[in-house]
Amino acid sequence: MKDGTNSNVSIKVHKGLQAGEMFFVMLYRDVNENQILDFVFVDELNVMDTAVTEGSRLIGHAIPAP
Repeated sequence: MKDGTNSNVSIKVHKGLQAGEMFFVMLYRDVNENQILDFVFVDELNVMDTAVTEGSRLIGHAIPAP
């Protein structure tokens, strides 16, 4: 994906979900630009690729599985 508006984005879910079961989607910035979410802890709270925030609030959405 590129900076700015993206549409028709696919999300791979590696755990079976029942229709209507809620899951939480968060935006992350690909710091090293390798097009992979590097969810590797660099300290007690932060991962390599940084969460996108608006001030001190994380940007995320609860979405029901189709």
